[in-house]
Amino acid sequence: LSIYGDPGSGEPWGWQIDGHHLCIATVVFDGRIVTTPTFMGSEPRSIGDRSWFDLEEEAGLLLMRSLTNEQRTKAIIH
Repeated sequence: LSIYGDPGSGEPWGWQIDGHHLCIATVVFDGRIVTTPTFMGSEPRSIGDRSWFDLEEEAGLLLMRSLTNEQRTKAIIH
């Protein structure tokens, strides 16, 4: 949970909740509450006995494993 601004100041302020597959942001200004676009998602790699993206996952892992520590540090953006 992040709070931006001072809720008691009378000035615009907002809050944001972020999670693995969740982003909810709200701004309060001029007596109104505005919710920005909200994201709720999932990333199913498998459902039941069926799986997806096996080749893509393996290619990504091979790429990351081929990088030096310095390259890996630059490649990872979160």
